[in-house]
Formats: sequence, structure tokens, C-alpha cells
Amino acid sequence: MRSGVIAVLAFVRAVLLVPNVTAYIPTSTSTSKSAWIAPPHRCSTRCRARSSSTIGGSTALDPVGGAGIEPADAAKPPLKVIRGRAGPTDATPTYDDTRPLDRILLGLFRSKLAEEVGGDGDAFEPGYDGLMDMIKVLNEKFPSKRKTQEASRRVLKSLFPSWLPASFAVMFSKPFPAFSSRLNAWVTLVASQWLMGPSKLNDIEIDDGTVGVGHGLLVERCRFLEAAGCASVCMNTCKVPTEEFFAKDMGLALEMTPNYEDFSCQFSFNKTPLARDMDEAFRVACFEQCPSRGALRQPNQPAVARCHQIDIDEDDSS
Repeated sequence: MRSGVIAVLAFVRAVLLVPNVTAYIPTSTSTSKSAWIAPPHRCSTRCRARSSSTIGGSTALDPVGGAGIEPADAAKPPLKVIRGRAGPTDATPTYDDTRPLDRILLGLFRSKLAEEVGGDGDAFEPGYDGLMDMIKVLNEKFPSKRKTQEASRRVLKSLFPSWLPASFAVMFSKPFPAFSSRLNAWVTLVASQWLMGPSKLNDIEIDDGTVGVGHGLLVERCRFLEAAGCASVCMNTCKVPTEEFFAKDMGLALEMTPNYEDFSCQFSFNKTPLARDMDEAFRVACFEQCPSRGALRQPNQPAVARCHQIDIDEDDSS
């Protein structure tokens, strides 16, 4: 028992503590503009119901053919059309980026992201706004969106000691999936609120139909998505690479479900995500506020085409 507690503490310490942490603290900050063990029980009807409002707006398939317009297919979710501005209509919250741990994590993330972007992190605006500029550069760097997802996963892996993900998969994820799910939900809560905004732990339905107590994390209003203003940034630099990092590197299934109406996002650990061609999150039209939305404008082409930077093709690469 004692050795198990020591192992857990070592894992949390490895995640939250970084050697020479002062090297990662930005010189300045900016305010963004923009029961661990429980017996399984059957999921209630309310828990089983999958959200039908993951993508905001009206359901429609545009009758005009053109790039990004998909034909009707009874086997796939219909294209959900965002009419007007996606997300909440009230003012963007003000975030406090001055807490020491948040500053350390922000600086670490920026430094690793700069290595992947191939530039000098100091060339970008300091703080969270500069981080989002780097994210947008990464999202547009590769002609293949699959390459963007792979690069984003490399950034995630670089945030951890090289030995940790594979060791965690062997020591925790495979033998103790329920405990591992709760632990990862808690660590994500502690370590990621600076990036995504206020979050809270919750219970979710897992693959076997039972309720995973404490397996979920609900991001109430995703700061990352709101600052990006783009569904493809959410898909290519967050949802896909994060799901793959946990499944392939940490040995733990994760489903992330963004809601484009209120910008909340549900993390469900120990739950396998839907196939991309069945996941509504991939079948969304461009946001009105998307910076690159104008690239779709062509004569006689409606402005509600599916986001041109989201690729629903599956890829089994490791």
C-alpha cells in the first residue's frame, strides 16, 4: 500500500514540477483578450443520452454543390450549420495569469511549442496571447492536417519526462484503469485551468455502460477555443492530438466533446471516442469569427461549407 501511494505521489510530482522552473516563467504576463474507489453501477437514462447539441446552430445540408458541402448520408450525422458567431454571446471573461504555477506551465508550454513551430518564442507577444499566435502558426504550418495533429502530439509528449507516459501505461492505465482515469482527470484539473479556463470533475458513462465516478472533467467555457475562434484549431491542435496522446502514449482512452454553442468541453477518461466520420465535432461549418474563414469565399459558394481545415479521414499511425 505504501509503495502504491509513493508511486502516485511521484507521478503527480513529475507532472506538476519541472526542473529549473524559473527558466520557464515569462518576463511578463498578459490578460487574455479574448470516493476514489467506488463500485460500478449502471448508467441512468439521463447519463446515457448523448448530447445532441455538440455543434450549435440549425441542422442543414446546403443544396448547392461545392467544396466542403457534403451530400446527405443516413449513416453519418448531418452537417450542423453555425449561423453567425459561434460560442457565448456575453463578454469574454478576464483571466488571472499571475499565479506562480500557471506562469510556470505557460512558460513551459510556450518553450516547447516554439521548438515545434521552428522559431523564437520571444518573437511572439508575451503571455497567453502570444501562445495563441504560436498555436495558429502551428495550425497553418503543414499542408496536411494530419501533420499538424502529429506535431501537436509531440508538443504534449515533450511536456513530460520521456519515461513517464510508457511507464504510466504499464503501471497504472492497464492494471488500474478506473484509478488512472480519476488521477488523470484530477491532474488535468490542477494543471490545465490556465489553458482552458475554470473546470470541474464530474461522472461520465464509460465504454461498458457503467458510470465512471470522477472519470470526467468539464471545462465550463474553453478559453483556448474562444481565443482561437476556429474549430480547426480545436480539432487539430487539441482534441485529436490529446485523445491520441492518452490512448497511444498513456494507455488510457479519452473522449473529448467540445460544444460549439457554449464553448464547454467534456473530457471523458476511459471512454473510447467516436470514429471521426460519426463525430459531430468534425462536421462543423466555419465559425463566423474564424480568421481564415474568408479563404472559402468563392463565386456562388455558400458561406456555410464545412470547415476546410478539418479532415475527417482516419489515420492509424502511432
